[in-house]
Amino acid sequence: MDLPSGNDIALYTRFLDRFCEEISDFTFEDDNLPIKILSYFLREEEIEGECLGWSQQYLLSNGCPAALSTHISCSAYLDLSKQDVSQFIADDDNDDVVEKDEDNNGVVLRKNGKCVCSDDNQDKITFLDIRKLLKEIIATVHKICQQWKKQLPPLNSNPTTHEVCVHAIKNTRRKMEDVHVICSDLNSLFNLKDCPSHSYYSVFDGHGGIEAALYASSHLHTNLVHQPNFLTDPAAALKQAYKQTDEGFLIRAKNENLKSGTTGISVLQQGSKLHIAWLGDSQAVLVKDGQTVDVMNPHKPDRADEKERIEKLGGIVVWFGTWRVNGAIAVARAIGDKSYKPYISSDADVFSADLDGSEDYIVLACDGVWDVIAPKDIPEIVYNHIQEHHGNRAHTAHRIVDLARENGSTDNISVIVVFLRDEIAVPQGNLHIDFFSNSAANNDSTGDRDQNTNNKKQSDENNESKPSQYDDQSNNQSDLKNVKTTILNIKSGDQNNHVEKLTDDICNQVGQSDGLLDSPVLCEINQSQKPKETLSSKNNQNKNDNMELSKNRSSKKKCLKVDINILK
Repeated sequence: MDLPSGNDIALYTRFLDRFCEEISDFTFEDDNLPIKILSYFLREEEIEGECLGWSQQYLLSNGCPAALSTHISCSAYLDLSKQDVSQFIADDDNDDVVEKDEDNNGVVLRKNGKCVCSDDNQDKITFLDIRKLLKEIIATVHKICQQWKKQLPPLNSNPTTHEVCVHAIKNTRRKMEDVHVICSDLNSLFNLKDCPSHSYYSVFDGHGGIEAALYASSHLHTNLVHQPNFLTDPAAALKQAYKQTDEGFLIRAKNENLKSGTTGISVLQQGSKLHIAWLGDSQAVLVKDGQTVDVMNPHKPDRADEKERIEKLGGIVVWFGTWRVNGAIAVARAIGDKSYKPYISSDADVFSADLDGSEDYIVLACDGVWDVIAPKDIPEIVYNHIQEHHGNRAHTAHRIVDLARENGSTDNISVIVVFLRDEIAVPQGNLHIDFFSNSAANNDSTGDRDQNTNNKKQSDENNESKPSQYDDQSNNQSDLKNVKTTILNIKSGDQNNHVEKLTDDICNQVGQSDGLLDSPVLCEINQSQKPKETLSSKNNQNKNDNMELSKNRSSKKKCLKVDINILK
C-alpha cells in the first residue's frame, strides 16, 4: 500500500478543519437525523454494513474526499464494535401488534415493529434500533474527525486506484430506485491486511421500491469480504455474497412486509484479476483495445434456460409489454421479490479474467441504458466524447446517461465508468469471447458450458423475431393491446390452487380479474385448434363462449386452468 501524496494530505487537512468547525455545536434528534432511514430495526449481523454505509454517505455529503471517508468510516466502525451491542436493542414500549403476512398467510407477532415469532416456529430474532445506532456512529465519526484534525495518522492508499466517473438521474420516473457503490480501496474500508489490493463497484436497479437496492448497496460487499474463500476464490465468494445478501433482505422484507427487489451488477478487481457478478438485466461492458468483450448474458425471463427453470418450479413467463415472470417481474433473477421466490432466483453468474494491461475501461449500468444503447456502440461513444473534450474523461458517464435519455429512455439511469489505463485505444469494432470459457462460476463441466452457450444463442435467436430492444418503446396501453394470451381448458371442477394464484397475479398487472377475462385481446380461446366455421355458427359459438366465461367469473374463476401461449 502507498502513502497519500502531499496534495492529498493538504486536502484532508482542509476538510477536517472546516468540518470540525461546522460540527462544533452539532446536535440532532429523531426528527432530523442526518441520514434518511427507511427501516427502524436491524439484526446484529447487519451492524457493520449499515454503519460503514452511513458513515461514508454522511462524510461524502459533507464534502469529504472519498479516500479519507474510507479511512474515517473504518476507524469509526472499529471503535463502535468495541461497545456493548445490548445498548442498541429496540425498546418494547408499545403494545404487541398482530399482523398478517400477505404472502404466506402466516401470523407474525410484532413488538414495536420487531418480528419476534411466527407460525412456522421461526427462532426469536433480536432487533436493534436503527436510530440509536445511527446516532452513535455519527457521534463516533465526529470524534474521529476531531482527533485526526489534531494529528492525522499514517494512512495507506490503494496503489491501483483507477479514475472513475459516475452519473445517475431519476429521469422521468416518479422515484429514484437506483443505487450505486464505488469503493476504490476495499482494503482500507474493511481493514484488510497482507493481501492484494481490492476495488469494488456496483449498480443496483431497484423495482417495487428502493429498499432492496439500498440494502444490497450496504451489505453485498460486506458479505463478500467476510466469505472464507474471499482471497482464494473471489468468484465463488461473489456468488455466495449475492445469495447471503438476498437471504438477509428477505428476513427484513418479511418483518416489514416489503415487496421490493433489485438487480445487481458488481465488479471486483483483486490485484490483476477482474471478476464480474450479476443478477438480472443490469450489465457491464468491458472494452479491451477498443473492442467490446462479450462477458455476460443478462438474466431475462425469455432466455431459454431461465424460462425452463421458472416453468419447472411452477411459474410462467408471459409477455405484458415485455417478458415477465408470473406476469409481473421483468427479470429472472434478483435480490428480494419475496412474493416471487423461488421463480426469481438469487444465484448470481460470475465472469473472471486476467488483466494484461490492454483493457481500456469497464462500464456498469442499469437497463435504463442498455434498453436504448447497444453495448457494441460503447467504444465509439466513449472515444468520441473524450476526443471532443481534449482528453478530459471526467464526464464520460454523463455523456452515456445523456445519450440514453436522448434515445428515449424514461427509466432511472445509473452509469459508472472505471478507466483501467491512462490512454484508451481507438475503437476497433466488436470482439466476441465465449461467455462461459473464462467464467469461474460455470466451469463444472464442458457439457454445462455447451448447454449454457446454446441457451444464449437460442435467446438471441428469439430476440431477433421480436422488435429490437433498442427500437422506440411504445407505451403500456399500446403494449397491452398487442398482448395475445390463449386460455385453455376452462371446465368445471376444482383446479390446482397454485395455477389459480398465477392467473390472479397476471390479472392484477392489467386491472380487475373480470376485466381481463372480458378482454377480447386476452380471451382468444384456442381458436387455432377449432375447425373453420361459418359466420352464423361462429357467432353462436362466441355467444356460448361468453356465457361460459360469465359463468366462470361468477364463481371467481374457481375452475380456471391456465396454459399461456404467446401468439406471434
